[in-house]
Amino acid sequence: MINNFSGTCDRPSSEWDLEWISQREGESIREYIQRFCQKQNTITDIDERAVIMYIKKGLRDRELFCVLVRKDPRTCEELFEIANPYANAEDALTETRGERRSGHREKGESSKPGDRRKKSDREVANIERPPSPKLAEYRTHRVKPTEYADFLERKCVIHP
Repeated sequence: MINNFSGTCDRPSSEWDLEWISQREGESIREYIQRFCQKQNTITDIDERAVIMYIKKGLRDRELFCVLVRKDPRTCEELFEIANPYANAEDALTETRGERRSGHREKGESSKPGDRRKKSDREVANIERPPSPKLAEYRTHRVKPTEYADFLERKCVIHP
């Protein structure tokens, strides 16, 4: 009887499970850290330095990785204070460019052809309108690492 039950229970995670978590292709910094923290929360008695080491090990964002190595956070709180502005900037850039992550779907979309909702006339008209040349130029503009750093260092106009 106990053998049947033990197969349905999740085994406790260990520190070594964090080593296998890395940022996926197309996954934002915020999504990666959330997924990492979900796994970390299933582990008891883990050293913060190990958590920081594994987060850095699985990170794909080179710029954030370099900043984490340079600033060498000692606690998870310090790490999140450093990573949060990078995640915010990445989200803002993704939003302004009109890009969507590959793993996310618009509300109401389905992967099954028969379940897809029909677009209203207004949505169809918006889709058929050609983009303005200025918008097309903005979307093709690639951000240089120095522009990205300058953007992060600027004072927020909304939250002074």
